[in-house]
Amino acid sequence: MLKRSDIMKNTNKIKFAVLIFYIVIAVILVFFASQFNYTVEDIQRQLAESYVPSVIYVVLMFVATATTLPISAVLFPAIFLFPFWYALGIGFLGVLGGALFIYCLSKYLGTGFVKEYSEVKGGKFKAIKKSIEKNSTGVFVLLNFVYVFPSNLAHMLAAVTETKFYKYFWIMLFGNLANFFNVALFAYGIFLGNMHYVIAASLLILSVTVLPFYVYRNQLREVWLLAFSKKSYKELEKIEEEVGEETTKYDKKIGKAIRTVTKKI
Repeated sequence: MLKRSDIMKNTNKIKFAVLIFYIVIAVILVFFASQFNYTVEDIQRQLAESYVPSVIYVVLMFVATATTLPISAVLFPAIFLFPFWYALGIGFLGVLGGALFIYCLSKYLGTGFVKEYSEVKGGKFKAIKKSIEKNSTGVFVLLNFVYVFPSNLAHMLAAVTETKFYKYFWIMLFGNLANFFNVALFAYGIFLGNMHYVIAASLLILSVTVLPFYVYRNQLREVWLLAFSKKSYKELEKIEEEVGEETTKYDKKIGKAIRTVTKKI
C-alpha cells in the first residue's frame, strides 16, 4: 500500500505533467493561428459582425494572454472599432484575467513538484530557484516590462517559486498596463495617420525596455550565470562548502561551551 507521501509525490508529478502539456499546446497554437481564424482580418470581421463585440474582444484578449497568440492581432481591430480609452480599458481586463489564470494554474499544477524537486535534487536547480526568489523584483520587472520578453514566463515563475502574491501582482499590473497602453497608442497612431502618436508610442516602448535592463542588469546577470555558466555554479558550490564548514565549526564550539557550562552547574 502506497504511503500518503508517495501518493502526494505521484500527484504532484501528474499535475506538473499537465502543466507542461498546457505550455506545449499554448506555444504550438501560434503556429496554427490562421487555422483558427486568428488573424487581424478575421478578428476584425468577428468583432464587426458580433452582437456583443465587447465580450468577444475581452474573451479573445484573455485567450491571447493565456497562450502565445499575439495580443496585437486582437488589439489593432479593437482600436479601429471602439473609442481608444474604451478599447484600452476593457481590453486590459482580458489581459489581467489571462495573467491571473496562468498564475493560478501554475501555482496549482506546478508548485508542489518544483518544491519537492528542488529539495530532493538540490544542486543547480535549487540555486536558480533561490536566486530568482532573492532577485524576484528585478526578474519580474524585466519579464513584465520588457516588451520582447514573454510575460507568461513571469506568471509561471512567480507561482512556482512561491513569490509573494502582492509583489507579483503590482509588478504584473503596471508592467502589462504600460506595454498594453504603448501598443494601443501605436495602433491608434496608425489608425489616425498621426505620426506623433506612433513616435511617442515607440519611444515609450523603448524606454520601458531599456530602463529595467539598466536598473536590474545585475540581478538578471546573476540568474543568467547560475543557469548557463558552469564556472559560476562551481564557485557557488565552493562558497557554500566553506560556509558550511565554518557553520559546523561554530556549532561544535557552541556545543562544547554548553557542555562545559552544564557540567559546572
